[in-house]
Amino acid sequence: MSGTFSNRRAGDTMKQLYVVQLVMSSQNKINHTERIDEYTIETEFKFGEETRQKISAARMAIRTQVYAGSVDFCGLQIVNEEAIPRIEKAVKEGRDRLTAIVPGLRCDMVLIGLDAEAMRKGEMARRIVDSILYQVYREIADRLTAVLQKRDVLPEVSKKAILMALDRMKALNVIEDPEVDAKITGIIEMVNKDAIQPLKVQLDTDLKLLTTRWAYLEFKEEDKAPRGKRKKKTEAEGEAAGTAPAA
Repeated sequence: MSGTFSNRRAGDTMKQLYVVQLVMSSQNKINHTERIDEYTIETEFKFGEETRQKISAARMAIRTQVYAGSVDFCGLQIVNEEAIPRIEKAVKEGRDRLTAIVPGLRCDMVLIGLDAEAMRKGEMARRIVDSILYQVYREIADRLTAVLQKRDVLPEVSKKAILMALDRMKALNVIEDPEVDAKITGIIEMVNKDAIQPLKVQLDTDLKLLTTRWAYLEFKEEDKAPRGKRKKKTEAEGEAAGTAPAA
């Protein structure tokens, strides 16, 4: 493990948060490339096709195991301190798996400590909560869609699988936000009551809301005029658009 630091204060009872990043050897290591012409480049891989396939499969399995229970936030995988022992174990097992294919292949992780208190405040907290909820809603909605394509009711085996998934996803609440706990509890209750169709509609609606919320903000951010060149809205323009004039 490398690159670890902590922003945790003495006496702080909040669980420390980390960005976790896997560092693994690639199956596509290259020995040599040669430019044949303007349309063609010849590449010689270090490993043969069969070995590349084995490394690729191992990397995928390791990534799934290490990142299980992490929150995908803007492409970063965020976990709290409780997940670190499990991740360290998964990384060691991954290293053993890769080196069994080719000695010397690398599997390590980098941990970057985050300010737990700041991550639980303001817009940052809202974005993290929405990222967690999106992961929960997406997985459950996909599971329901797969089942409801074949039947109108949820078989007992599928119901148990979904309830187990929801129990597992409680660990996604890395910032211990009560809204996340309440939302997951609400979904569990609807599954237990076999309110599957209403749940599917609710999940689809909530997913659309989350997607629209952040897509809109990102679009507005990209659409900003350069500083100093933005026109102030007049009061009339502000009223017409339903907004106040810029201060």
